[in-house]
This record gives sequence, structure tokens and C-alpha cells, in this order.
Amino acid sequence: MRLAVAVVDGTQSEESVRTWVREDVPLVIVGAHDPVALSHWSDGLSATHVVVLTRPETLSHAKLQTTIAAGQYPHIAFSVLEREVSLLALAACGMTALESRVESTEVVAQLQSMLATTDAGVWLRRVHRLRAPQPRFAQHLRSMLPGGRGYIATMTPEPLVVASAKAREAVAEHAGHLVSEETDDRMGTEVLTEVFGPEWNTLPPVGSTATRYGSSGVEYVRLGRDDALSTQTCPLCSLTVSGQVCPFCRARLDDDSQETA
Repeated sequence: MRLAVAVVDGTQSEESVRTWVREDVPLVIVGAHDPVALSHWSDGLSATHVVVLTRPETLSHAKLQTTIAAGQYPHIAFSVLEREVSLLALAACGMTALESRVESTEVVAQLQSMLATTDAGVWLRRVHRLRAPQPRFAQHLRSMLPGGRGYIATMTPEPLVVASAKAREAVAEHAGHLVSEETDDRMGTEVLTEVFGPEWNTLPPVGSTATRYGSSGVEYVRLGRDDALSTQTCPLCSLTVSGQVCPFCRARLDDDSQETA
């Protein structure tokens, strides 16, 4: 098995496919609005399996692109995984799984586990245009006034919008390693340091934070565990996966095939 990952981004309009971080890692950012973007990338791809990661608002685009690519390249197995997390979280989990040293048949289960246990959110200067998570009416109004130090909006483990000054007490503790977008925004960096501490790594932005959330900001992710979910071996394709259905061959897994708890 040779895995590749594509992250669907609904904010970009020019580049249909672009490399993220490094050329030697088979992970790309795919524009949601080009129905053949995934097909173009898959042409000549050496991978045997492709996982397409998407947020809910681009799920229909991801499914359309995957259907077209799967029809054009039947020798590649495609799967779509949808998660309500930041795009940085999708890309960071995909990158971590691809760079792991686990057995190739187990890398999909590792990716599923990380996505399910990752905490993700974003620091935003304003939240009056934010739709999910939904800010309170008072936050909406206050956000339109000048001043302030912005807000932390979390998607997981629960949807929450909280003023930056109160975020340290409100945001749940999490042991995972913190990663944020690379940014020149001094206020965003200061707030993230106050909330999460000074130790974290940065990665390139996945898309436009202003387009996605209606305000400039900085996405962050606290990476989850890669062994938190029970796994099973698919009787048809022999991949180790979590859940009751194999994401690639769609075989239903029996409880008797469960390996770990």
C-alpha cells in the first residue's frame, strides 16, 4: 500500500492543486471548485490509495472530485473522510500519518484516530461574520467595535467562541503537540502563547483564513493520538481501519475481526 492525501480547500480560486510543505511528501491542497483537480493530480501518481480530507462545507465537492478520479483511475482506491476541524488540522494529521513509521496497512487507522482525537480551532480578530462555531449575540456586536484582542474559536472537542482574555481558562486541556499557521500577526502569536504556552511548531497556511471565517486569524491544532481508536482488519483489502466499514472497499467489518481496544 502506498498512501497519498489530498485536502480540499474551498477558499482558493486560482490554483487547483498545490503542494503543501514539501515536494517529497504526497500531500496536496486541492481547490474545491475545480471538479477535475483531483483527477489531474492523480495522473501518474504512484500511490495505490488516496484519502481525501474535507470539511463539511466542501463535502459535496470532495465526493464529486473523488467520483471522477476513481472512474478515470480504477487502479487507485479513493476514500473521503469528513471532519469538522480546521484545514490546518486536516493537513497536519495527514502529514503526520504519511511521515509515520507504522506498517503501511495501518496508516489509515492512524490517520482516522488522529482526526478523531485532535483539538482544533482558530484565533480571530473579529467574529461578527463567523458562522461555525456560532458566536453569541453580544460577541457578535462587540466584535464590530474597534479594540480588543480577538477571540479563540474552537471546533473540537466542542464548538466554543471565547474572548482571548478568557480563553486560557475556557479552552480544555489537551496533551497533544501544538501546531499553528505561520503568521506575521503579532497579536495572534501573543494570544496563542498566553493560551497554550510558548512551545509549538508552525506550518504554512492551508488556505485563506479571512475567506473561511470572515476575519483575519491564525488556525491552530493540538494533534491527537494515533492509537486512540479500536481497529479492525478489513477481510477484503487487509487494511487496518477503525469503524464498522472499510473506507476504501466499503466492506462491513464484523466485531470478531476487532484487533485492539
